Amino acid sequence: MKFHFAQANRLGNRNTNQDRFEIIESDGSALMVLADGMGGRPYGEFAAQLVIDVARHLYRETGGFIEDENSFFDSIIYHANQAIIELAEQENMASTPGTTVVLALLQDDHINWAHVGDSRLYLLRDGKLFERTKDHSQVEDLYRHGKISQQQLRNHPDLNQITRCVGCQDEAPEVEHSETIKVRSNDIILLCSDGLWGPFSDDEIIEHMSMEGLPLGELTERLASMAEKRSYPSSDNVSVITLKVDLIESYTVEGLADISAKYLSDDPGRSLQSAIDQLEQVMAEYEDELKPEN
Repeated sequence: MKFHFAQANRLGNRNTNQDRFEIIESDGSALMVLADGMGGRPYGEFAAQLVIDVARHLYRETGGFIEDENSFFDSIIYHANQAIIELAEQENMASTPGTTVVLALLQDDHINWAHVGDSRLYLLRDGKLFERTKDHSQVEDLYRHGKISQQQLRNHPDLNQITRCVGCQDEAPEVEHSETIKVRSNDIILLCSDGLWGPFSDDEIIEHMSMEGLPLGELTERLASMAEKRSYPSSDNVSVITLKVDLIESYTVEGLADISAKYLSDDPGRSLQSAIDQLEQVMAEYEDELKPEN
């Protein structure tokens, strides 16, 4: 699988930047992590950075392939939660720092994600919203139960009051997991803090990121700048990372069987050059299947 990614960050009208994010690649796979330190508690940036550090460490320990995605996400959250608590005790902090987190793991031809809090993941496909995480907040619960409209949700005074976070208490928070989703060429995965999604409706984000003729990096930078300007003079930290799937490499069972037959049935004394010629011929037959979808 081939992909490319972009990222953008803005300070907004804040004295400190409490957002942290990273993309860690490994042999055609990628772990995307974004954390937003809670502004209502001290040292939120430290909590967010610990989440990134723990995720990076655990991912590299696996060698880049995860058999059980949900257990892997749970392990990141658990160890990050413990690290934040230890930091608070070590530094004699009056209250324990907290952070949101959203993680996405792209490997083989599928994606899984998990989140705590209101940092979001959007999966865009064919110019439409295919999936989005549900915020862990009372306001989101009101919206999901039909008690307020999307417009009321966006303007609600308690919009940023979350019900789950990493580091806020001794026990690790409940983690919400996605189903396994098979990705397609040209899918866009977007992770962001509330400083990015807050000023926009979902439709506006989708419309912007689906614009044709502009590279992913420019679309990402423009979206971050628009969020900062639209929220002025009370803009939060704005963070966004995006990944676009360029190519899903797929081979048919019939194609692989043909290749096997050619090499297992022929004279074992065949020359190396002849073998190379046969392989190139078969690959040429399946050239169209290896091209990205339009």
